[in-house]
Amino acid sequence: LLEFGRSLSCGPEHRLLIHCFAGFCRSAAAAVLLIAQSDRTSPPENAVARLLEIAPNAWPNARMIQLGDDSLSYNGRLVSAMQVHYEAMCKRYPIFGRLMQHGSAL
Repeated sequence: LLEFGRSLSCGPEHRLLIHCFAGFCRSAAAAVLLIAQSDRTSPPENAVARLLEIAPNAWPNARMIQLGDDSLSYNGRLVSAMQVHYEAMCKRYPIFGRLMQHGSAL
């Protein structure tokens, strides 16, 4: 994914459509990783903020975020930024927290 991202032209006039089956987990993780990679001078929190401007209810795949954090040498900073978002989503939508805790909607 990141290798593909490096081959893309970046700029405000360029667009990239990213999608997966449900459209809010793997695609959101791919988007935040590509955003982070495209501007390595900005902190990873900026990539998360940009994603949330585009898709405020996204729940990026945590494993993909962890792998991307490692590949981009963020030393856990991208994972931490996503954790803040996950916690905010659990407050906004308590069912998410229960699903993450128990694996089903209890």
